[in-house]
Amino acid sequence: MVSLPPVHRIPVQVPLFTVPTAFFMSDPPTANAQYQLCCPKLPLAVYREIAAHLRQVTGVEVGLLPQRSANFDYAQSQVGGILIRYTAEADAGSQQRIEQILAYYANRYGDWEAVQQGK
Repeated sequence: MVSLPPVHRIPVQVPLFTVPTAFFMSDPPTANAQYQLCCPKLPLAVYREIAAHLRQVTGVEVGLLPQRSANFDYAQSQVGGILIRYTAEADAGSQQRIEQILAYYANRYGDWEAVQQGK
């Protein structure tokens, strides 16, 4: 029988917050506060994955925004962005977890931007 050496895990540091702080000013978040964010090149499947992760956070509701561009572009996301809404059950821990999840994806796909209304 072959014995394998022990596995050494190296902790990975993910930046805590790559979303502009203007998106999450209340501490703890207030009920019904909502934010619309986008990552222009993020694929539809990844938006759905992010939404699934965010829905697991207590006090958070999530939805996907439709793409508003009149012209199809393969390099552009099929989704207009993600809507994050805090409910009355949200607390500072919920906010921190949301920030960690968004930072994880921003680290891999690019920074989040505010969705401009009417755009």
